[in-house]
Amino acid sequence: MGYLQRAHHASFVMNADVVTSSAGPFYCNRPFNTIHQAIIRDILDNGTVIVMPAGNGWNGTHCAENGVLAPVFPLHPRYDDRIIIVSSTDRNDYHTFINPDNGIDGTHSHFSYVDITAPGFGMLGAWSTLNHDGTPSESPYTRRATGTSFATPIVAGVVALIRSINPNLTPREVKDIIKATADPIADAHLFPGLVGAGRVNAYRAVRAVCEITAPTINLINQPPITADKTIISCGTINVQNVTVTNNARLELQAVDRISISGGFSIQPGASFRIR
Repeated sequence: MGYLQRAHHASFVMNADVVTSSAGPFYCNRPFNTIHQAIIRDILDNGTVIVMPAGNGWNGTHCAENGVLAPVFPLHPRYDDRIIIVSSTDRNDYHTFINPDNGIDGTHSHFSYVDITAPGFGMLGAWSTLNHDGTPSESPYTRRATGTSFATPIVAGVVALIRSINPNLTPREVKDIIKATADPIADAHLFPGLVGAGRVNAYRAVRAVCEITAPTINLINQPPITADKTIISCGTINVQNVTVTNNARLELQAVDRISISGGFSIQPGASFRIR
């Protein structure tokens, strides 16, 4: 319960757009818990997206239900199917992974609850300078690592990008956008219905949100711009009655349109750029 309390705190007190975790009191094959379900639904109803790893297969961390791999509880889609479950691909968009050192199948978990995949093999991660026995690590600071715990934060980052454009999208809408804009993985035919919509595509997801929302930014009757400023919009930027001075640089980036009308001036030493 403490784990869900922390997730609930992140949602309601810290106003988190997305929560994810690869640690905590996870469990498998427990009786349905209506209290846990109520807490999870409360978090999602508050607008916080939940993204969770699928597990690392039969040779790694996993849960199994009747001999089939499955998500861990309590953040399990059985409690609420708005939860996003993430498995892994390699750099060539293959889900299958055979360890080249020992020939062991290291393919991560795949099952019907998986929604999306993301890179999770051979990822560069932080590492301790000391081993568990106190001896110096052979690879201090960084080391290649593997796991759906590395794939999941990538998807969470895409959620954050989506929410930065339109914070009003619901967890259901965010999940649908991520799945609708995914790229196919190379060996999806080997895992029919078990690897979700494909490999997450941040660019396509963000562009889809831009097309839906097309926000307008108005830079009108503003105080003089005296420091470097970059304004980015998926939609339109309107500029009027603004002065750029004090050797500052103003850069505008818009997908749809940039409109500049009367009263806009660039003082000597300052600069202006449209991208």
